[in-house]
Parts: sequence; C-alpha cells; structure tokens
Amino acid sequence: MKYFVIISLLLHSFSFAQVSDSTKSISNYGNNSTTADTSKIFSADSLKHGEVIDTLAPIYSRPLDKNSFIINRNEIDRFDYRYAGDLFKPFDFYFTRDQGFVGQPNEISIYGTGFNSVSFLVDGISFNNRFTNSLDLNQIQTEYIDSVEVVPLPRGFLYSPYNNNVSVNFITKDFLSRPPYSRIKYYQGPNGEALIDVLFNTWMYKRFNASFDISNRRTDDSYLNSNFSLWQARLKLKYLISNKINVIGNFYYVTSQTGLNGGVDYAQIDSTTSDINSTLYNQQLAPVIYPNRYEQTKQQNFDIKFLGKFIENTNTDLTIYYRSNFDEITGGTDSTYFVNTDRNKIYGLSLNQGFTLSQAHLSLTGNYEKYDLNYDALYQALHPMANYNSSVYSLSAIATFGPGNNMFVPSIFYKASHDSYYVRYPNTSGYGFDMKVNLSDGFNFYAGFSFYTNHGGAYTKNLELSGEFKNDNLLAGLRYFSRGDYYAPKFPFPDPTPPPYWYTATNSPASTLVVISPSSQVDINGLGAHLNLKFWKIILENSAAYYFASDNSGYILSSVPKYTYRSGIFYKGLLFNKNLDLKTGIVFYYNDERRPKVINSYISLVSANRRVDLTLAGIIQKVATIYFTWENLLNTQYFIVPFYPMPQRNIRFGIAWELFN
Repeated sequence: MKYFVIISLLLHSFSFAQVSDSTKSISNYGNNSTTADTSKIFSADSLKHGEVIDTLAPIYSRPLDKNSFIINRNEIDRFDYRYAGDLFKPFDFYFTRDQGFVGQPNEISIYGTGFNSVSFLVDGISFNNRFTNSLDLNQIQTEYIDSVEVVPLPRGFLYSPYNNNVSVNFITKDFLSRPPYSRIKYYQGPNGEALIDVLFNTWMYKRFNASFDISNRRTDDSYLNSNFSLWQARLKLKYLISNKINVIGNFYYVTSQTGLNGGVDYAQIDSTTSDINSTLYNQQLAPVIYPNRYEQTKQQNFDIKFLGKFIENTNTDLTIYYRSNFDEITGGTDSTYFVNTDRNKIYGLSLNQGFTLSQAHLSLTGNYEKYDLNYDALYQALHPMANYNSSVYSLSAIATFGPGNNMFVPSIFYKASHDSYYVRYPNTSGYGFDMKVNLSDGFNFYAGFSFYTNHGGAYTKNLELSGEFKNDNLLAGLRYFSRGDYYAPKFPFPDPTPPPYWYTATNSPASTLVVISPSSQVDINGLGAHLNLKFWKIILENSAAYYFASDNSGYILSSVPKYTYRSGIFYKGLLFNKNLDLKTGIVFYYNDERRPKVINSYISLVSANRRVDLTLAGIIQKVATIYFTWENLLNTQYFIVPFYPMPQRNIRFGIAWELFN
C-alpha cells in the first residue's frame, strides 16, 4: 500500500506526454532506416561554433531466427501477466505447472518439454543455471523485455553451447529517445502482492546513451511460508561509435528470497478430519509440508556487446560475458536441518555472424564457455560436496536459399559442440533442414526436421509442420511437432554415475529422483491450433494443444496435460474521443487431467480443471496503461501441482505511466 500512495502523488504531479516505447522504435530489427540525429540532443547553442551535424543510424540486435514465433511488446501489454513465465500464453505449445503461490519456481513447458531441456536466452546468451540446466523465470525482468522469441523446434538445439531441445529468447529493450524518457509501472493484489518498476533512458553525451531499470516484487504469506521478495536492477550503456559499430554494456543484478512450503500437508489433514476440502483450501487453517524452508538467490551478470556492419551485406553480434549465480535452499528443524547450495561462475563469448548474398544467406553462431560450478549439501549427517569445471564450445551454421521471389525458402543447418567434462561423449553434433513457403504476405507454411546427439550418448529426432493465415480480421494457424529421445534424457553431469542415470525431475526442493533406463525410448507428439476472429470491435481468441505419446514414454506427459485450451472474448475499441484504447474481456482456461511426477497413496492423477478470468487493459492518450484482473472469477478450487492450491478469487490492478518528459 505504501507504493500506491507514493505513486499516486507522483502521477498527480507529473503526467506529461512521452515518446513511444521501444516496440515501435525497433519493430524491424537491424533496419538502418532508423536514424539518431545526435546533434539535436543538445541545445542549438552547441552548434553555433561550426560543429558538424552528426547523424547516425543505430544498429540493433536481431531475433535469432527469421522463422521464430514472435510475441511483441504490443501483445504483451494487452494481456495479464505477473512474471516472464506468463509471456508465452499466445504460443500453442505452452503450459506451466503453476504452484499457485507468487514467486514459486514454476516449471514452464514449451513443445511438451520443461526443466533440463529448454535453453532460456536473453539477447542470445544462455541464462540457465548451469548446474540444474533450468531457470526460474521470476529472475527475468519483465518490464525490460521488448519481445519474446520461440525458435522452431528443429532449430532449438543450435543457439547455445548445450544441445537442449528448445530455445526461447528474451529480446530486451534497446531504444534511443531524444528527450529523457521515463516509465513507471505499479500493480498490487491480495496478500500484500505488489510490483513497482522504474525505467529511465537518456543521452549522457553525444553518441552515448544510458538506461536503467529497477524493480521490486513482493508478496506476504497467504498459506504459511509462501512469502516472496525479489529485487532486480539493470544498467545499459550504448555508445554509437559509427554507422558500422555500436558498443553496448550491460549489468544485471538479482536477489530474491522465496518461501518453499512444499504445498499443503494433505496427509496431516486426512488424519484429522473427514472433510478434507474444508481445510485444504483454507489459507489460515491448512498446514504446509515445510513451514520454514526457503530459497535465496543472487545473480550478477556483466556483458559487453559489439554490433557491427563492417562489410556490406553482413551483420556481426559479438558478446563477451560473465555470470555469477548463487542459489541456496535451507530449512528444517534441528534434527532435519539442511542446506543445499550451488554456485555458478561462467565466462563466455558468443558470436553471431551473418552474410547475405544475392540468392542466399549464411548465419554462423559460435559459443565458448568456461564454467566453475560448486555444489555443497548439508543434510543431517550427510555432507556431499562436488565441483564441476569444464570448457564448452560449439559452432553452428545455417545456409538459407531464396531463389526467385522467395516463395520457397529452403535451409540446411549443422552444429558441432564439445564439453571437456564428459569423458565418455565429449563431442556431439547435429544436422537438419527446413523449408518456409510464402504463398502470399499473410499465408505461409513451415516444415523442418533435425537429428542431433547429446553429451551422455542420447540422441533426438525432431519434426515440425505448421501453417498460418492472417489478414485484418482473421488469424488462423495449425502446428504439429514430433520429438523422439532415444537412450536417456540429457543430464548435465552424467559421467560420475554409470547408467542408469539418476537426475532430479525439477529444480524444486521437493523434487524427486527419477531413473531412466539407457535403453528407453521417449516419444511425444503435439497438435496445436490458434484461431482469432474480429467482428467490428469484438475479438475472439482461441488456442488449443493436444499431446500424445507412446505407452513406453507416457511418463513425459507428467509435465503437460493431454489437452489444453484457452479462449477469450474481448471488446477492443477507442473510447472518449479516442483518448482511451481499451481491450477488455473474459478468458476461459481448461487443462485436461495429468499424471503427476510424484505418485502416492493420495494422488495418482491430477484432475481436469477450468478457470475464468476477467481482464482489462486500457491505454490513455498513448501515455498511461491501466490494468485490472479479476482472477478465478468463479472461485474454482483445484490444484495443478499436488498439493499447491489455486488461489481464491482475487482482484489485481495496476498502472504503467510515462512521465517526467
């Protein structure tokens, strides 16, 4: 509430028109038609001494892949989200194993795969914890994201040193504003939930631009030990040396503390009452499994990026980076007290180089990392310690051909990588090909296939087929994928343990050990569709996915339901003399039954569940955006992850305002 009072005073005193956000300034990445007249940054007096007018064309980062599914900032600002894991909602094959409590390390599934198989990249650099090969997406600063990129499944293994099945890329804001630009966002919800984010961008000197973004998210306990606090700060400095080279320096800091209560203690409730539901969904009465277990994280990330166009028809993106990650899970009583700590230190270099010829384009991606990982666990009398050091490098190439009018655009690609830690299988490789067919400006097809090996002896086959049609009133798409994993899923450090490999199913403290036999074959297939229709000012949005797998790999469906569906009906239009651009409506979610990873005497199947939300987002005079969400409108009681209850009916509201211009 204290944030709300402060912001109300600010908004009452300062409410001036602003420049547009970065989604408009970099909607076409790499397009040098956008210029920055640096002579206009200062007053006219600075030009009276005969200085030469200096007009530069900034260079911007590009998406990793032209065939990617892009969710831009305009879309993001129109739907309800709490954290970066919610930004994938428009993608067909998206599902989150939502633990209900704000700030929990939810497992995000893309193309039917989750932890240990998804590369989460920020501006092309892997953000994963190298020890768990996964990422808590609360650690991504949402208000500094310009767009989200989901790479096609056949190409997912190409873009990091590690051959994960899927790659998604968060593209951060990179815009130049002549006057100083500032933006503040605030929202609050039940149980003390709140976010405040402050963004500022200005020219420090001719050719030298600076921006920073600082944010805080927090919530108090709803159920016992479900509190959460997160601080994030980012500083970006951009120097326009010339039209041929720009230099960007980034520093990003994260610190958080999360209560990990393990969910409701179902067994204890069952032993005390026959009316389990009367206690299970009662925040004050329900006991939790871990009343004093929590997780602390700290990150410090530095990188320097060089964007260049040294030769005509080429583009260069070179990044040198350092990442430090500390993660500690602690809790228990005197007799069960334990501490699990892992520390990551990574030094790396990444190069993306593109060459454009008259009828072809060649893209090269090279990565090098040296990591030092330390794991220390104290659990009663057991005190294992481990240290992992390795040098990892990879090189991938994509050759794309566009004969004639680019109606048929075939590509072939190849990747080779090496990890010195893996004694048995240090070298891996993979290849693939795909085809993009552009029948018209709004009608296209995609087909792709890839095959690659993983460190540890596993190998994977991927297939994807998709088609999409869009015009002003219709967006319709159909997508199919098939993935086969043979031998065993990739475990980051398998060499010390002979087959069968043991690995944790998630990076959650409540995760369990799962054994996969080296001879196992894992197949999963998915069929997804989306259909958006516009009638006058009424918009219908629909997205669905169906997953199916062979019997011998049915365990993979513990991460996703067989069927998911999201449907919304919205009103979108300009009101009050075009001063309010409003989008509001009802959203319906349905998730089919799902087999949980942990099966016990209380649960062997997660039942189907459904939810209805009311959302509103309105842009006032292109300056302020107001948000309102009435979540779980029908107060449905269920859980997606045993035994984490869906929050009760609640209201969340907020505002984002551009000010001080």
